[in-house]
Amino acid sequence: MVQAGKLEGGKGGPRYLLSTPSVPRVIFKRDNSTLYCNSAVQFPETKDVHAFGNVVIQEANGANITADTLFYSSVNNMAEMRGRVVLID
Repeated sequence: MVQAGKLEGGKGGPRYLLSTPSVPRVIFKRDNSTLYCNSAVQFPETKDVHAFGNVVIQEANGANITADTLFYSSVNNMAEMRGRVVLID
């Protein structure tokens, strides 16, 4: 996690990351990808992330993927995106 306006939970359980008026986007970075969203749930034990609202993944190669919701699994480094999914390559 790079940025969030508000963090709730944690201490072994899920972490709830929220945007706020002063920090309008939650941001994650992994390797050459940056994930932006309105809110997210991060699971520290598995490093999985569920992202919600205006989800955008920007790849270093210039590709952009947008969706309403993302479910990321760190075990296989794959994301499932749902709702108005658009890929611009």
